[in-house]
Amino acid sequence: MTPYNVLVPDGVSPILNSPFVAPRRHFKLEDGTLSGDVIEGRRSSVRILPAPPVRRKGQQTLDIEGPDRVEENPWINRLRAQVALWRVRHDNVTPTTRRLLEHWTDPDRPSRLFYCQIEALETLIFLTEVAPRHDRRWVEELRVHNGEGDLLRMASKMATGSGKTVVMAMIVAWHTLNKAANPQDKRFGDAFLVVAPGLTIRDRLCVLRPSDPENYYDKRDLVPEEDRKKLGRAKVHVVNFHQMRRRKLMELGEAKEELLRPRDEAKVETERQMVERVLRELGGARNVIILNDEAHHCYDARPRDEEVRGLSGDEKKAVKAENEKARLWINGLRAVARHRGVRAVYDLSATPYYLRGSGWPEGTLFPWVVSDFDLLEAIEAGIVKIPRLPVEDDGTPASLEEDHMPLFRNVYERVKDDLKGLKRGEDLGLPGRLPGELEIALKTLYRHFERRYKAAEATPGAALPVFIVVANNVATSDLIYRRLSGDAGMQDFPLFVNGPGGVSTILVDSEQLDSGDPLPADFKKAAARELELLRETLQRQGRDEMDDAALLRETMNTVGRPGTLGRRIRCVVSVSMLTEGWDANTVTHILGVRAFGTQLLCEQVVGRGLRRMSYEPSYEEDTDGRFSPEYAEVFGVPFTFVKGGRAPTGGVAKPKTLVYSVPTRRHQTIAFPRVVGYRRRTPRGRLVWSFEPKDRFILNTRDIPGVTITQGVIGEELRHDTYDQQRLQAVLHKVAQRLLEEHFMDPDTVYQPDRYPELVRAVREWYEAGCVLPPGKRGVAALDTDEIARMAAHKVREALNPSEPGENYVVPELAPDPIGDTDGVEFWTSKPVRAASELSPLSGVVLDSGWEGDAAFTLETFDGVLRYVKNVQRVGFRIPWFKDGRRRWYEPDFIVHLDDGQDDPLQVIVEVSGDHPDKPLKIGAVRNLWLPAINRHGGFGRWELVEVKDHGMLRAALHQALGQDELSGV
Repeated sequence: MTPYNVLVPDGVSPILNSPFVAPRRHFKLEDGTLSGDVIEGRRSSVRILPAPPVRRKGQQTLDIEGPDRVEENPWINRLRAQVALWRVRHDNVTPTTRRLLEHWTDPDRPSRLFYCQIEALETLIFLTEVAPRHDRRWVEELRVHNGEGDLLRMASKMATGSGKTVVMAMIVAWHTLNKAANPQDKRFGDAFLVVAPGLTIRDRLCVLRPSDPENYYDKRDLVPEEDRKKLGRAKVHVVNFHQMRRRKLMELGEAKEELLRPRDEAKVETERQMVERVLRELGGARNVIILNDEAHHCYDARPRDEEVRGLSGDEKKAVKAENEKARLWINGLRAVARHRGVRAVYDLSATPYYLRGSGWPEGTLFPWVVSDFDLLEAIEAGIVKIPRLPVEDDGTPASLEEDHMPLFRNVYERVKDDLKGLKRGEDLGLPGRLPGELEIALKTLYRHFERRYKAAEATPGAALPVFIVVANNVATSDLIYRRLSGDAGMQDFPLFVNGPGGVSTILVDSEQLDSGDPLPADFKKAAARELELLRETLQRQGRDEMDDAALLRETMNTVGRPGTLGRRIRCVVSVSMLTEGWDANTVTHILGVRAFGTQLLCEQVVGRGLRRMSYEPSYEEDTDGRFSPEYAEVFGVPFTFVKGGRAPTGGVAKPKTLVYSVPTRRHQTIAFPRVVGYRRRTPRGRLVWSFEPKDRFILNTRDIPGVTITQGVIGEELRHDTYDQQRLQAVLHKVAQRLLEEHFMDPDTVYQPDRYPELVRAVREWYEAGCVLPPGKRGVAALDTDEIARMAAHKVREALNPSEPGENYVVPELAPDPIGDTDGVEFWTSKPVRAASELSPLSGVVLDSGWEGDAAFTLETFDGVLRYVKNVQRVGFRIPWFKDGRRRWYEPDFIVHLDDGQDDPLQVIVEVSGDHPDKPLKIGAVRNLWLPAINRHGGFGRWELVEVKDHGMLRAALHQALGQDELSGV
């Protein structure tokens, strides 16, 4: 856990890092408090050892204090450092894994992955592919951390909202593509059992199936386009852990049911029957791969009597229920291992800690956690909203000796006596009456919510906020629900009132909804009016009837989404806890009305409001492309995370504009080829070369260590000299092999192996000509890494030419879906948008900078333009180019169709070039690779490039493209 107190001076942004690169700075930690002092470098992974809670005089409950001490997680930090060293090279992995790593880390991706997502996969890859063959101590230590158990688990700790589902999809892709490339490799598999804590998450995780229309492989661009079809072999089955309970083999009457003994094996499934039922969709697959979502519910529960001795009755029930859940989950996985075999278990959780009453000290991190990106790092990287908690008010403590806690920091402590003994449907003397402190808290938080809601409502394209209440039981939640929804006859929360217009507030019992069990009668009675209104909505939509639980589950899962049951939901009142994995990113206000005995519970509740609403980087001065802060207002959750200092105000969301493909302009659709690479066709004759200063390859060897000292827990240290093991000839052959594989393959992927001796000579002469800098062992050591060897091969290829005249041309490597177009484009943007005329298939031109508007005006007033489009990410026109041997992506500014008098239009790529140092490489790729390849192909029409240094020169350049004089037009 990370229950830090955070003290940030006024005006200091809490976001220190970009989410797309490794954390470079962090706030200083002093005595459990984070000051405003910023320290360079990444914070170590730490664990909190909580101090024993103490009672204040006169109190009957325990206060929640900050940490007694903070200790590092030595296993995670050592592994993190080792992975960082390996990251420089990404060596000793399969070609498939290397290709995926390049795809995921490409800085020019249309949708960049978070650093924490890539780090999680890198750690798993290192432990699976690198360590077993090159440094087994990591694998052996991992087994020790697993307790030498029958399941080898690896857990990735990732803060809520940091994209755990994306990581799960990356794991599926990594295993499946490797299995497709080498079916005999026992490290990989293509059968996956995904286990979720409930139906809500189970339904959401269907995006892990490659066949799902909303699958993440396509939506998040997780697989190179040329590999997409191979994912079809993946078998992904998603279940909730409840399905691993052994079921009764026959339905019995109520009288006979009472006679059924728990140990009556004849009346329930055998363990093998349960496993075969759960894995039915995986066919006969063996050695399956298991992915556990919200895996902190899956552990061996061994409670001790002394742990539960001091707990209340409700607390004991909660501990018992949690331990039963944990046992069912872990024992189900072991049953799968016994009868089908398990290749690996990957756990994902924001809070992989043991709970109270589990048999381990509360808050202890699961020892098999291998990577850690905690909530504080997520906040410093801007990945999540920042929870703002009450830190001060003008109340007066009961005595001068007592510390004063702001009223709204822990509302339940003030109202629990009023709620004691309350039964469902009862009122506190009068209909709709709430305890005074609770009503004040609700109204105060509601007023802020109302202002924010109306501001968002007036901003085109802005997401509407959601308010959630987490109560302690059905009776309290029913009381609050009736007041907020207007069912108690009072309508002082107008945005939350349910009525003829539909449902604005819903009451949910997440535990019951997620288990799949029938809803309790008292809950159904409390939600009767809500269910009636939802059924009316269902009828108006002409949809089929569904049971109460399914009706509520769909409503909750679609909160705020247009055209759904939950489209106008503004408030969710939850019994006990809200569903983990509920992925509504519009939660902005949280009120807790329950006891919080641990910081873990606080973090889990606050986590429901942490998902960001916008992932557009800010490019304002001094932000380095970091995200702008977003905030969640939190009352009633005594989370010791934010303390002291006034947090910066959140501000109002920028207005957004909808840009879309105009239906009446379908005739103006612009299509384009989707190129993923190039192949150079070279005559079969001899090659010639001459190496000059331009062919020098300058290496950055700062991150390649010369000497490494390793040391175990005990024993003597060992010195590793990086350079003594390097052999020049072997390294040069490695570069030649990369040169052959990547640059001398025919389009039908048939090698030209006879060229290999020739390429070895070329590489050797290139090295002997002094083209590798720095020379000597340090440069050779760098060339021995796969990534740098590929970069060197690319450099050598540029100097090779055929010895005799003949065809030496480039052909395009096309994506499986080779044609893209402007149909179906629709997105909201906060950037300025200029309305487009009938010449554009889109409704507007997104203005990334001031000149695009002038360029659009020129295109719309130029006589020869038939149609044009401003190229943006959603249009998807990308051109591959190469830097340092790696493929990158370039998105030109405009596509323009010109009438040059021929039957088909002249298709022109328009680029207004700035002074970016990489621009010559990008333009060179268009001129020397893309245009020759596409025009020679012949299947995509005629293409040309128009590059200008100033948008004022665009009109003249268009005339020149048409062979006209600008003044005469001839």
